Amino acid sequence: MTLANLLVIGAMKSGTTSLHRYLNLHPEIQMAGPKELNFFVKPEDCLVPQGDWHRGLDWYRQWFAGDYPVRGESSHHYSAHPVIRGASDRAAQIVPDARLIYIVRDPVERIVSHYMERRIDGLESRPLEEVMVEALAAPEMNTYICRSLYFMQASRWLERFPRDRLLVLAFEDLRDRPVETLRRAFRFLEVDETFMSDEFHRNANPSSQRLEPKPSMARLERLRRRRGARKRTIAPRQLVPARARGALRAAWRGAAMRSTDRPELSTETRERLAKLVRDDAERLRELTEERYPGWSV
Repeated sequence: MTLANLLVIGAMKSGTTSLHRYLNLHPEIQMAGPKELNFFVKPEDCLVPQGDWHRGLDWYRQWFAGDYPVRGESSHHYSAHPVIRGASDRAAQIVPDARLIYIVRDPVERIVSHYMERRIDGLESRPLEEVMVEALAAPEMNTYICRSLYFMQASRWLERFPRDRLLVLAFEDLRDRPVETLRRAFRFLEVDETFMSDEFHRNANPSSQRLEPKPSMARLERLRRRRGARKRTIAPRQLVPARARGALRAAWRGAAMRSTDRPELSTETRERLAKLVRDDAERLRELTEERYPGWSV
């Protein structure tokens, strides 16, 4: 039975798109055609229904070819507990021998980038400062906060997988030293680490932080999402074939976006966010024996 033996589990807005593409360039690695299969996400275990667990194992199997030593997929919803629960449990059940790669970035910068992503997708129209103050008031089940608690997320997976099956990479290293960083990944995956490509110096997901939805399109998207959430069934994106989702998302953005400036956090709010994630970041440093010198926490 041909299934994934590599899972890139996140983090959201931390370079997973670039990493997915770079890994797929290697002749010994096949990454699933559509990124974000989200197979180990079960709709009823999410605050907002999403995920493809209901499609079944035959659907998941179709994305992987047995003649590649490494067969992988990348789904950042795998590291969003407790907003999205149970991904590590289901993965351990289906692919217990898989290797895991978790790419992380400055936790506060990830939060800001995540906010911008939601604005681009029409899911957020409020000012950044207002959204972050709300997140700080109730951080336990907040999607912005939980995805930046990297040690907590990694720990969920390490309850089910051995430590030597998890590689933690840094977005900043992939951006600034892509060849060196990818060699680490190739060594971890036990494939030819000398493989090179000119594509390693190209960002697969150029910054969209100067875009936001046009007001009319933002209202349409919010209405669509609210209707889907009220039904508490399969999210509308699940009605679109996996192969078509990337192209549809690009077309939506092209029609719906306008230029804007990247918002900035106030000093006070930035310091509060840093304080909230600092202990988790320190525990991640202990786990990985990495210092992440470019981080603000």
